[in-house]
Amino acid sequence: MLRSFFHSTSTPTMCLFLTVAIVLVPTIAQGVEWVHTTAELSEARKGLSATSAGNKAIFAGGGIFSDTVDIFNADTGQWSTARLSQGRGGIGATSVGDIAMFAGGTIDTLPHPGEFVLTDRVDIFNAQTNSWSTSSLSEARSGVAAGSIGTKMFFAGGANGVNLTVSSVVDIYDTSTGQWTVANLSQARRYAGAVSVGDKLLFAGGRDSSNSNSDVVDIYDGSTGQWSTATLSEGKYKMGVTTSGNKAIFAGGYYQSDVVDIYDADTGQWSTATLSEGKSAMGATTLDGKALFGGGHLFYVGETTDVVDIYDSNTDEWSTMTLSISREGLAAMTVGDHALFAGGMIEYGEYVSTVDIYTIPEPATLSLLAIGGVAMLRRRRRK
Repeated sequence: MLRSFFHSTSTPTMCLFLTVAIVLVPTIAQGVEWVHTTAELSEARKGLSATSAGNKAIFAGGGIFSDTVDIFNADTGQWSTARLSQGRGGIGATSVGDIAMFAGGTIDTLPHPGEFVLTDRVDIFNAQTNSWSTSSLSEARSGVAAGSIGTKMFFAGGANGVNLTVSSVVDIYDTSTGQWTVANLSQARRYAGAVSVGDKLLFAGGRDSSNSNSDVVDIYDGSTGQWSTATLSEGKYKMGVTTSGNKAIFAGGYYQSDVVDIYDADTGQWSTATLSEGKSAMGATTLDGKALFGGGHLFYVGETTDVVDIYDSNTDEWSTMTLSISREGLAAMTVGDHALFAGGMIEYGEYVSTVDIYTIPEPATLSLLAIGGVAMLRRRRRK
C-alpha cells in the first residue's frame, strides 16, 4: 500500500491534508526507483537546521530568526510543529538516539531589531517523550558545525563575535553521563561541514579568522578519543556533506566548486570526484546507501538549481534527478525510508515552504507502479 503523506500541526492549529503528485524517480546509474512526493513546511524559510531523532525528522529555525520547528513522523507520515526557546538561525543540529540538540545561533533582539546577537542556547528535544528542555554551550556562537559519534554530540567552531571572529571551541555532550566537556579544533573557523563515518567524526573546511575558505579537516577517532588532521583538495565552506557506505563525502561549496572530496573510513585515504555542476548551499543526505546533494546556489550565474546529484559508493557511479523546484539554502534529512529536502530560497530572495520527499517504496507499491508504468507505455504506443 502507498504510504500517505499529509500535513498536520499540533493543537490548536488546524490539520491540513496535502494533495501530492506521486511519480517514479529513476536514478539512472543505479537503476533504482524511488517514490517522489511533496509536502509543505508550516512556514517558508531558508537556512533551517535539520537532524533526526527516533522516528522523526526535525527542521528548526532559519528564515528571519524563526523559532518554528517542523517535525515529520516517518511511521505515520504526519507533520507537527513545536517552538524553539529562542528564534534564531545559524544553528548546529545533531542527535544521538531519541535525543536531538539545536545549539547556538544568531538572534534578533527587540527593541533594537537588526542588531544581531549570538546565543549559547541549546534546545534539547526528546523524541520519545515529545518534550523539550534547554542547556548552554561554553560560549555564544553561530555557524556551529554539529555531529555525533557513539554517545557523544559535538558542537565545533562558529562565529563568536560581531565582526565574524571565529572560535576553535568544541563543546561535547555525552548522553550516557549527561556531562559537557570542551576540546579545540586545530583551526578556528565557522560553517565547517561535519559528518561521522565508521568510528571517525570529521569537521571539514569552513571560513577561517581571515575570512578565507579553509581546507583543514579535523578528525576525531571515537575508538581512541584522539584527534588528527587532514586537508581537502581545496578550501571551501557551505558544502553538501553526507555519507555513502564507508565513505564521507564533501561536495561543492562556495563560491561555485564542483569538486567532491571523498574520505574512505576503511583505508583512511582521500579521493576526488566532480558534481554535475558547481554549487553551494545545497541539502545533503543519504537514502538507501546513496548520497544525495540537492539544489544549491550557482554563484557565478546568480541562479539556483533543482539538480540532485547522487553518488553510490558500491558502484562508484554518479547520476542525477531533480527537485520539484530550484532553490538554495534548503535542509535535508533522512528518517526511516524517507529522504526530505525542506525549505530554501528561490532566485529572487523568496523563501519557500516546499518539502521534496523521496521514499523507498514497499515491494507491493513498486509492483503496482511498475504495472501502471507498463500500461502507460502501451497506451502511448497505440497512439
